[in-house]
Amino acid sequence: MNIPAGKIVVALIFIGAILFGIALLGNGEGSSPRATSPKPQATVPPATETSPPTSPKYNWELSGLTYNITEKGETWWKFAWQATLKNNTSHQVEFFIEVNFLDKDGFIVDDDIENPSTFNPNEQRVVRGYALIDIEIAPDVKSIEAEVTAYIID
Repeated sequence: MNIPAGKIVVALIFIGAILFGIALLGNGEGSSPRATSPKPQATVPPATETSPPTSPKYNWELSGLTYNITEKGETWWKFAWQATLKNNTSHQVEFFIEVNFLDKDGFIVDDDIENPSTFNPNEQRVVRGYALIDIEIAPDVKSIEAEVTAYIID
């Protein structure tokens, strides 16, 4: 597959059945698109993610994934991240978010797995988190990507 440079890749990964059991899938509407964002520059606005494919199965949006180095300790750097997540369904949904920190070649060098967040129908809000990354790895971080897994809970 040939993906043009600068395009945001959305990959679907179904990990719910393995990690959380088939019972948590509810009516089987689990989803896990992945989106990437380049490192923001001071003079360049942050990149915006594309929405998942239009389908009742993936009826939510992740946009504005950005990060910033907010602190540099003696043994680690603190990478804070944020994104806007919107539940476009008429159901209450529980979202699991994993943010991967990537090197210049796109390899994951660290990650941050957030606690689940429950969204009401049609709710949109900014989700935030951070990772403390070892000082020897931190300078290699060039971009981030997020995986979102969603489960209908009502």
